[in-house]
Amino acid sequence: SVLDCVYLSDSDSEDSEESEEEDDEDDTVDSEWTTKGQASFLSKVKGRRKLRKAGTWNEQSVAVESRLVAACTIRFVEVDSGQMGQQILLLAVRKRFRKLGYGKKIVQSVQSSLNNVYPGVMSKRRTVLLAFADELAIGFYRKLGFQEDPILAEAYSAYVEPWIECKLLCYFPTYHGSDDEVMSDIDLNIDTWLVHQYAGHKRSIQLFQKLKNQIRMLQQQVQFRDAEIAGLKAKVSHLEQSQSKGSRGSNGRSGNSL
Repeated sequence: SVLDCVYLSDSDSEDSEESEEEDDEDDTVDSEWTTKGQASFLSKVKGRRKLRKAGTWNEQSVAVESRLVAACTIRFVEVDSGQMGQQILLLAVRKRFRKLGYGKKIVQSVQSSLNNVYPGVMSKRRTVLLAFADELAIGFYRKLGFQEDPILAEAYSAYVEPWIECKLLCYFPTYHGSDDEVMSDIDLNIDTWLVHQYAGHKRSIQLFQKLKNQIRMLQQQVQFRDAEIAGLKAKVSHLEQSQSKGSRGSNGRSGNSL
């Protein structure tokens, strides 16, 4: 489930063709990271660019990319216990439009939509917005309320694919429900937690009880073996005493005969 949002300028700027050449490098996208729709769009963009460079300016050579200012791609993810979250996969602004607040506006728009309810896969309220950021982008996301928390990052990293040399940042939307709704959510979360804790403790108690029974069985086996060993030692001692008496009696009879 991926959504794309873009900003378009009202008209082409005078230096649009020069900026096009400047942005060639930005438009090169590895096909491994694009959807089929994105790959098809980029293929058409390259075809139209070739027409414009050849001097052909008509409806077939000019399209939305000539007025593209910024773009953002969002993915919906199921994070925990059926709760939904969103991840910013891509946030890009064309070079000549940077430092003008377009990226900030897009992220704020995404943040404000977290409490919205949509049909289908997006029918649940999203509880977190995730974004991977390198060292240059961390400050940008911090100003927009994203948290750089190692514990949270580790908890949510199980639901998203890691990015190389980037940190996972988290943003939690402000809850606008009534006090009763807030308390109801809190009670539900606590009850759920207690159920999980009880289940976990119950399993632990069962394991300890099983271990206790096994220890008792081992103790009984050890006591039984000790009793057997004591009985065998008593028999050995009795046999040794019998042999000793028999030996002394035999020596006495031999002396009398002499």
